Amino acid sequence: MRTHEPPRHGWRFVAALILIVFASVLLLQEAMARALAGWLAGVWVATVDILFRILGAPLGG
Repeated sequence: MRTHEPPRHGWRFVAALILIVFASVLLLQEAMARALAGWLAGVWVATVDILFRILGAPLGG
């Protein structure tokens, strides 16, 4: 009965996978930032619009 198993050589696959994910994140970072900025701008405009409607209603606007 062996107490020590031979080392696995699957670390190359894991390292390649990590490198691919890291490269993809770097390449998609600008596109994701642009999409997030657009979404946040839309949320901000909708929030301000709702606030103006709520605050403007008692003023007869």
